[in-house]
Amino acid sequence: MAKAILQLNKARYTLSIAAVLPETVHMLIWQKRKQSGTFYTLEELLKSVKGSSALAVNKVLKRNGMVWQKESSHFKLRDANEWREKYAFILVSPVKAELSAIPEDYPWLLAKETFPK
Repeated sequence: MAKAILQLNKARYTLSIAAVLPETVHMLIWQKRKQSGTFYTLEELLKSVKGSSALAVNKVLKRNGMVWQKESSHFKLRDANEWREKYAFILVSPVKAELSAIPEDYPWLLAKETFPK
């Protein structure tokens, strides 16, 4: 999953932070524009990440079939304060899930950017 997130970074979105946990994945991204000038929709981005990671998972497990649930939650952030809240939530999610003592020790925490000035 982490590889799929990083592969699409810069092409379809700019990754701020992501945490890949056993039961869920949290991502904070900035959508990019398509060549047409419109932004990639969140649905398109989720489909891309889920699709490429599902192919990789099925290849490793030598099987076919559904990997991800169809459900997802996404939020459009309105301001810098909401961005900071979500960033902090994602940053500590491995600690809250008792997967790491501190965020920096969790290998599947992908912190990339800070809030643009």
